[in-house]
Amino acid sequence: MKQRHRCTQSGSTLIELLVASLIGVFLLYGALSVLLGSRLSYQFQQSASDVESRGHLALALMAEDIRAAAYSGCGADDASVLSAVPAIQQQAWSDQVLSGSEGSGLLPGEPLDLYGLSISNGSPLGVPVLASSDMILLGKALPYVMGIDSVTVAPPVLRLQADPATLSGFPDNTESDPSRVLLISDCVYNLAVRAVSFSPGGAVDLDASTDLGALSVLTAMDQPQAVMFDFMAYYLAIPSGRSRPSLYRKQIGSDGVSAPGEELVPGILNLQFLYGENIDSRPSADRYLSAADVEDWANVVSVRIYMLVESEEESSGGPGTGFTYFGVSYQPEDAGDRRIRRAFSTTVTLRNRMSGLALNAGQ
Repeated sequence: MKQRHRCTQSGSTLIELLVASLIGVFLLYGALSVLLGSRLSYQFQQSASDVESRGHLALALMAEDIRAAAYSGCGADDASVLSAVPAIQQQAWSDQVLSGSEGSGLLPGEPLDLYGLSISNGSPLGVPVLASSDMILLGKALPYVMGIDSVTVAPPVLRLQADPATLSGFPDNTESDPSRVLLISDCVYNLAVRAVSFSPGGAVDLDASTDLGALSVLTAMDQPQAVMFDFMAYYLAIPSGRSRPSLYRKQIGSDGVSAPGEELVPGILNLQFLYGENIDSRPSADRYLSAADVEDWANVVSVRIYMLVESEEESSGGPGTGFTYFGVSYQPEDAGDRRIRRAFSTTVTLRNRMSGLALNAGQ
């Protein structure tokens, strides 16, 4: 007799399938949430790192030029420099090698509109700048020294005969505009002139409109040497086609005409300068003033920089960051956006002026 075997099948019920699917969805959601959170955290860290890097770069660029500004010849102060540069002859040398301009006159402790940006055309150079930020103008001596063998003052010939071996770093006549401001010194006399051409043989021609009375100082010098100057301005402006500001540097020619501004670092939202003024014989800054309050730029021995840097894009997750800038604390919601912002500050000593004070204090 044959036995019949019943074939039985077992499986999950519909409810069990639904429960398993729901558990899978929860696990997938958790994994995606962790992945998304990690991605947002990575983007935030990248943006914060970018803000940090750009802030340090901007400070380093400005500090290098400020530190080397305000040279007035060996063993001299600004008042001893006679300027025979036609474009700046009527201005004090101290105003040419360091000066500043206030933007909207923002003072420490006053709140800043982080998003309402406006442009002003009232800067000393007549360029459109960010209205809420300051501008600084500098004259920096370059690290090249020209030895002068002889001087010819016989109009129309106004010429220095330089030692050709000392012309390294100076322009040559292959440049479209080789003219430069030179500061000539023998540690007794100090004279600023405008050179218009440099020849490989050492002939350096001066601007034909140079005041001949000032050149009498040049003929009285004993074994003079000359250094070359770069003049520039740092300021904030909004690049064409963009809505947020950047740090700019503008070179100023020996004829006083400025070249187009060069964008250096994007995302610089605000820039303020305070100037350390020395009012006694000690080699230090006794007080810090805004540009509008500086009475004599020759007394400024240091510059304090305040700078606010922001991310170029808004943060993907959550609000932006809180910070304290120029004496005011800001919360993330104060900006009205989700950008990451950080305040930077540093104090830069004008080594040329401070070394002169130290030398005088030791006498």
